Amino acid sequence: MSGNNQVAADLGAEALAATAPITAADLVLNLLLGHGGSLSVHALCRAGSLFDIRPGTIRVALTRLHRQGKISSTARAHYAFAPGASALARRLEGWSRHFDRPRAWNHQWIGIHDASVPRSEKILWRRHTLAISLRGFASLAPRLHVRPDNLAGGVEGVRNALLELGLAPQAIVFGIESLDERRHAQACRLWDRAELLRGYRTLRSSLTKHARALHRLPPDQAARDSLLIGRAAIARFMRDPMLPPELAPVAEREELLAAIRDYQRTAQRIWMKWLEANAP
Repeated sequence: MSGNNQVAADLGAEALAATAPITAADLVLNLLLGHGGSLSVHALCRAGSLFDIRPGTIRVALTRLHRQGKISSTARAHYAFAPGASALARRLEGWSRHFDRPRAWNHQWIGIHDASVPRSEKILWRRHTLAISLRGFASLAPRLHVRPDNLAGGVEGVRNALLELGLAPQAIVFGIESLDERRHAQACRLWDRAELLRGYRTLRSSLTKHARALHRLPPDQAARDSLLIGRAAIARFMRDPMLPPELAPVAEREELLAAIRDYQRTAQRIWMKWLEANAP
């Protein structure tokens, strides 16, 4: 079974969408971030072969990422991740701290009104909608998106984070303090608690099962699959709306986070051994 098909079997189509295909830039950033230090071009090119990525493609990605300031040159033909290079990079670097952001909910809301954002500008619109998704907003009315005001930093913090992630500057981000009872109840129903619960449990079960199976796989396959599946799990978790306990099963979300952290530690150990075994 190929790497991507293995991911499909273990995590399902929803998670597979986050992992197929993995690009050279994705691979370089994932390895440098997970390793925590510098890696040689040789090691990165060898890793690329596990994903059918040619050495020349890896080298082009390294040059581009270095020019963009996302990675730094630490020695001749060695690179490391550059912390804080971009908003999304900072978000990925601190993904596990994503869970620490929720605070007690005051039953108020944060809104985004984006009627002035032009859909015809496809790149702008794509980044705009991704930012909205990553911060857990849902549509209450045409061009009006809301989420509970339960993230650290309140409206101002969420506004700044949204703009860093690509929210269109034409959008208006504001606090909503007095929704009428009917609209408040409607907003509370925008997220399906039962569906969230199923998602948490399914992903946690898949990660636990696959973590136990990794040691039985050949080293190359274990390295490849652990990266793909760990990446898919983090991508899924990063899209969690981080709702308050009034709206979401928070205990199961905590259990999923613990499972992802455990899986990442296992994957890092596998990759450290693989890199040592494949050193020039």
